[in-house]
Amino acid sequence: MTNPPVYARFQSEIDRAIGEGRISSPITDDEAKNFEYLQAVIREGLRLWPPATGLLPKISQKDEVVCGVHIPAGTNVAWAPWTVMRDQNVFGPDADLFWPERWIGVPDAKWRAMDQQVMMDFASGSRWECLGKNIAMIELNKVYVEVS
Repeated sequence: MTNPPVYARFQSEIDRAIGEGRISSPITDDEAKNFEYLQAVIREGLRLWPPATGLLPKISQKDEVVCGVHIPAGTNVAWAPWTVMRDQNVFGPDADLFWPERWIGVPDAKWRAMDQQVMMDFASGSRWECLGKNIAMIELNKVYVEVS
């Protein structure tokens, strides 16, 4: 982590939890999920540096209207993760900045909207998602704590 203030806050959360006996060795995924700042750092990292790059193509299954544009069934469409994850309508005017605090203390609806956008990295949708998503999240939860 190359952001000293973020790292200091992150390390403080981990050190406090160790002192209070809330972390086993090695930390479990369930324990890690309870660390607010850790989760914010992970999501912010996935947001700004998505694991998928380039265009991610799909074929529309039915006629749709997206942002006022009609998309006929069978049309090849694609989205660019780097651009989508910097959407100021979802992440705010500072969407280009690494700022984990954007995930803390926001209304539930706002948090869900941001999380839904970030989980698009794993092709999460109503029917399918990346088979490796859960493993990736477990690894991120454990590695960040264990190497800090």
